[in-house]
Amino acid sequence: MLLENVFPPDDRVEKEALSDPEIINYKEVGDLEAFNTDGLRSLIKTMNIPNMIEKTLRYPGHIELMKIFMWLISCPYNLSRPRHLTFC
Repeated sequence: MLLENVFPPDDRVEKEALSDPEIINYKEVGDLEAFNTDGLRSLIKTMNIPNMIEKTLRYPGHIELMKIFMWLISCPYNLSRPRHLTFC
């Protein structure tokens, strides 16, 4: 399927990091999680790339681990330091 059939030119779609997860299997390394990330957004402005999808590949379980870390950082109990975790 051609991307221009999915996203018309100049219609930018922004998605949250870690969204749209999918599993991709590579014979050499096995299953990997693919998910949306932000890191190449400047390419839209600096290069002529009308349709771009950026996904990061990590080993399975990465998304859930990052969600736990994000929760810890935003936790009202200030559990952002490892020593605080021992008091929970």
